[in-house]
Amino acid sequence: MTIFGGRAATFAYKGEKSLKGRRVVEFTYEVPLEKSQYLVYTAEHHHIRTAYGDEFHADAGTFDLVRLVVQSRGLKPGDGACQDTTTVAFSSDISSASAAAGDRIPCRILNPIGDVVPAGTPLTCRLIRVQHFDLPSPSLTVAFELQDLSVRGLPVRLSAAAGTEGHSLAGAVLNIHRANERTNVAVLEFSKTRRDHTIKSGFKTSWVTVPPR
Repeated sequence: MTIFGGRAATFAYKGEKSLKGRRVVEFTYEVPLEKSQYLVYTAEHHHIRTAYGDEFHADAGTFDLVRLVVQSRGLKPGDGACQDTTTVAFSSDISSASAAAGDRIPCRILNPIGDVVPAGTPLTCRLIRVQHFDLPSPSLTVAFELQDLSVRGLPVRLSAAAGTEGHSLAGAVLNIHRANERTNVAVLEFSKTRRDHTIKSGFKTSWVTVPPR
């Protein structure tokens, strides 16, 4: 809404192209610092307001948004981050090199929830944040949300809080925490990791059900 629903952004048409076999139109856009409300969360746990911009693609026939790249502008090494990129796309890849906010990830509930949700029930999760930081050391932040859940064809409303814990995984350090007071969201923070880190199938997180808000 900030990009397309106001007067903050300026746009430039780049033409038509093929994106994974789909005909799309390509635009670039820029939002200057004086009109920006975009906050970057740095490795030092500070928020910095930055200008931003990059590109987006829309379906050439329906003009539905297909891919959106948000690139922060003007961060300096002393800010504790030199790049912040969020991409919204249609993708099933779970590699951090190509994963994007908006991706839907198939998950599964391993333990039963009372007598309502049996073990093994499939669950859809959605990536809501993918961020890379290069300074002071390479790190990755991924946030995801528990979403669609059904039992015997009937929708079930799930309200749960992520368990907080720390791990060492293949040379990387992982911390899991909650997104403020928001339910159904877990934030994974990988430090000392490569930019192309992949979260392997079978990765587990723990949750505690809570009263719906």
